Amino acid sequence: MRRSIRRHFRIRKKGGQLETTSRQTAQLDGPIVTRAGEGVAYRGLSFVYEFLGTTAAGKQMSPVVGTVHTRRINGPEDFARHAGEEFAYVLSGEIDVHFDNGDVVRLARGDSLYFDSRIGHAYVSVSRQLAKIVGVITTESSFMQSARADCMTPVRAYP
Repeated sequence: MRRSIRRHFRIRKKGGQLETTSRQTAQLDGPIVTRAGEGVAYRGLSFVYEFLGTTAAGKQMSPVVGTVHTRRINGPEDFARHAGEEFAYVLSGEIDVHFDNGDVVRLARGDSLYFDSRIGHAYVSVSRQLAKIVGVITTESSFMQSARADCMTPVRAYP
């Protein structure tokens, strides 16, 4: 797939004068389709993530579908931290999102949460069935890097 570059301009006022800055971002030449169950899977102790749209070059976000297996926080090592921002939307079940500052947010089906992912965070499934979520992060996580290194071809994350 050929990548084209689109320039974004930002105009801001600095010292009473307008200043124009630009940055280049990759622009997709067409849609990227990930068929059901054909994303790149990462299986951890506390969750299974299926990364979607993994063939998009230069993308600005990483969408995932996840099943949360964790039922409790065992210690500080359970908290993830990474650059960027994160969005989570609960498809089924309920989760508690724990933050390393002690805050806990309960989310049920249809609820969503948007936060700075540099803050330590951990997802815990609190419903009878395991919770399933859709998430979007604005940087590539170490989980995605690990999944790509372990498996260069997509694997079925959900039978």
